[in-house]
Amino acid sequence: QIPIFTEDAEAREFLKLLFTNYQNQTSINLNSFFHIVDTVLSSETIKHLANDDKLLKSTLRSIFILDGDQSIKTKNLNNHLIILPGNLSPEELAFTHAQKLDNKFWENNTVISQGYTKKKYEEIKSDIDKFYTELEENKKQRNRDQRENKNSKIPSTKGKKREFNKRMFNDHKMFWKYVLKDWIIHHESET
Repeated sequence: QIPIFTEDAEAREFLKLLFTNYQNQTSINLNSFFHIVDTVLSSETIKHLANDDKLLKSTLRSIFILDGDQSIKTKNLNNHLIILPGNLSPEELAFTHAQKLDNKFWENNTVISQGYTKKKYEEIKSDIDKFYTELEENKKQRNRDQRENKNSKIPSTKGKKREFNKRMFNDHKMFWKYVLKDWIIHHESET
């Protein structure tokens, strides 16, 4: 089996959903060919691994997959470095796609049996919107503070956003997996 390295658990969940969709379409089980490594690696670490000449020439041939929010210029098929579809991190892709769900999704008995209704989603979305509004206000304040005090070292909000997205995704993992499955179905030509 060929090892596959991803950035985090959320990327692995998305990749597994992509594999399952492929198997449903072709009856080919990709899990027999690939081993999705259960590890957390930064995008920079994955890029370094993919560009390590000695590793690439070793017997440990691997595939390296970055989240969709990475620059397409980073992709390097010669070094087995690819990017998940969607142009966003798996969490943000799920959050964004959830806003476009149609009645067919909300009438799906499997989704309903898990306790996810449109009303429940609106509660989740309200929490997301509240956080992003506060985050935007913090960014504006940070920019104002930096303009007024050039030497000021105000922490970035990027880490807070990443932590929130991961927590929100994992708190409602089953729901987001259904949302990502729906995204895959609607974007099969891209995946």
